[in-house]
Amino acid sequence: MSSKEGSGSGRRKKLVAQDYSALFTKMATTIDEKEAKKQTEEENTIVNPDEDEQMDMAAMMGFAGFGKKGEDKELKKKQQADMIASTKRIPVDQKESDAPLAAATPDTPSTTSATKVDSNESEDDGDDVDGIEAQDSLGIPVSHEVTLKHGERPISAMDIDPSGARVVTGSFDYKVKLWDFAAMDARMRSFREVEPFEGVQVRKLLFNNTGDLIVVCTGNATPKVVDRDGFDVVECLKGDQYFNDLSKTYGHVSLVNDATWHPTKKNLFITCSADSTVRVWNTDSTQLNNTLKSSICGKCRARNGKRAGILSVAISPVCGKLVVVGCEGGSIQSFSLGDRMMIPKQQHHGAHAEGTDVTCLRFSRDGRLLSRSTDGTVKLWNAKKLTQGPTYSQGDLPCYYSMTECVFSPDEQYVLTGLSGPDVGGVLVLLDGHNLTPVRRFGLAGTGIGVIRIKWHPRINQILCSLSKGHTKVLFDNDKSFRGAKFCVSKAPRKANALDAVGVESFGSVEGAIVAPNTLLAFRTEEDEQKQRRTTKRQREKARKDQKKTMMPEKPMPSDTKEFGLGYQGQVRNYPTSLNQFLATKTSYDKTRDEDPREAILKHAEEAAKNPMFVDTAYKMFNNRVDPIFNEEYDSDDEEHQGTLYKQRKFDPEKKPFQVKSRDVGVDGNLKE
Repeated sequence: MSSKEGSGSGRRKKLVAQDYSALFTKMATTIDEKEAKKQTEEENTIVNPDEDEQMDMAAMMGFAGFGKKGEDKELKKKQQADMIASTKRIPVDQKESDAPLAAATPDTPSTTSATKVDSNESEDDGDDVDGIEAQDSLGIPVSHEVTLKHGERPISAMDIDPSGARVVTGSFDYKVKLWDFAAMDARMRSFREVEPFEGVQVRKLLFNNTGDLIVVCTGNATPKVVDRDGFDVVECLKGDQYFNDLSKTYGHVSLVNDATWHPTKKNLFITCSADSTVRVWNTDSTQLNNTLKSSICGKCRARNGKRAGILSVAISPVCGKLVVVGCEGGSIQSFSLGDRMMIPKQQHHGAHAEGTDVTCLRFSRDGRLLSRSTDGTVKLWNAKKLTQGPTYSQGDLPCYYSMTECVFSPDEQYVLTGLSGPDVGGVLVLLDGHNLTPVRRFGLAGTGIGVIRIKWHPRINQILCSLSKGHTKVLFDNDKSFRGAKFCVSKAPRKANALDAVGVESFGSVEGAIVAPNTLLAFRTEEDEQKQRRTTKRQREKARKDQKKTMMPEKPMPSDTKEFGLGYQGQVRNYPTSLNQFLATKTSYDKTRDEDPREAILKHAEEAAKNPMFVDTAYKMFNNRVDPIFNEEYDSDDEEHQGTLYKQRKFDPEKKPFQVKSRDVGVDGNLKE
């Protein structure tokens, strides 16, 4: 028996050993196959070491296998590339875009080479106007464009902050809109809309050097400063329009056309107005009611000595001591900015054609001055020698709006300006930055639509142009531009959700309509309805007692009750809670006014005779009896009462008034003879 059991146990052990060996062999084969398969996949695919590190880190932290599966990165990049390609700019076919500009006018002998350069450029322009290859060779970021739709009226003010993340636009429709590239998607919608002053068009918007404040100039005489979100910070005071000398008042008295910030002092900004004054404001000198006073003022005069309205202002970017203004009538005047005053330096009344307006002034870093005018010219000046005339001039640039700008490129190799007019399309003109020779034209809109404001941001390398049809064009290049509009163009709008129909944005959102089935009538029971009735009745009774909800009038204030009134019959009561209650207590009716005081005293005559308390008690102490003596009635015609005291005396100014002395009166009260 024992031998059989031993043989059986040995057979079982042998079988178990064979099963384990077969299992281990199978597992090893499976592992080898998996490793080989993994090795072949690694050979066929390119592995990013950064992704491997991220996956290892996620696996180590324990959430590698959780969450929503990410989208294919290659597919996402392809979608973004398609969205950017859809914004590729299509040149507008216009005669203005195809025609070369006129040659620069040589104002000095050194401009003879400018004509040669212009002839060569004009030949190139005729071959390929607005071509992509020419754009790439020049480095101008105009291959793609997006549109910021403000409204339908001309955009008269536009600026972008120094970081290139936020844009502000203002229009003739009196409104200001703020745009954030980081928060926008491909739909390009603004995040805030404000109206600085009701019914007044916006003339100028400008960020400060740090990008946290914006100066707003409108058709009103009081410019204001707002933060980067559009909320008011401080407002400038309005001056007294009846002052002959406007430097004696503390603000403008007419519409403000332009403004600029000081390049080195972030708390100073300068404004110019149609009242012929240019003023300096300090945001640190705020008054109690968040207003500013201007302590520094400069005045401009025309050739005939009359006031000349100012349309544009610029300040030297290096030291901030030279202020140049462009006036109505085509004159340019400069001031030296001091700590307490502005000293006039130069006046050039014939800078542009007489009767035209100087719409824009821009300084370069090397001290050159660029001017734009409604006479259709762009001129380059030496800011320190204005009276000697312009260095270079370029004409045949029609300008219709009084706030048309011209700007230098970030490297100051080119000059950009826009064309506008009834017969001219929205064309962006590129000029040489040294001699103003024409380089290229870019068509942005159809005929009758003008280009007004222009900004070329140096950090993101993008060009912003405001148009007269209420749109702002943002031009950029896919390779040469960074962030800005390029960032939000590749961001697709959020996909439509089924919960949007009921107002719920997502499953984790508590906004919108929330439907609870148990609150519907079909799911209610009798107990729920009774409870609802009791609760409703209780709430109605409570609301009925509330004086504000029921709009209950105030109760009358009688003076003979203990609830109202200041006091009555020596009892002090609650003080009234309103002016009406106080006046009611003062004018309340008192019954004692209609009672005869003599009858009121005689009511107590019998009681006083029975129980004397005052006079008789005092005389009893001296054992003297006092009989009361009452005044007897008499006739006014009795002769014995017609004495000297009872006669009506006539007024005599020469006589002294009759005076009765105490020594002339006897013991019985009569006068001594």
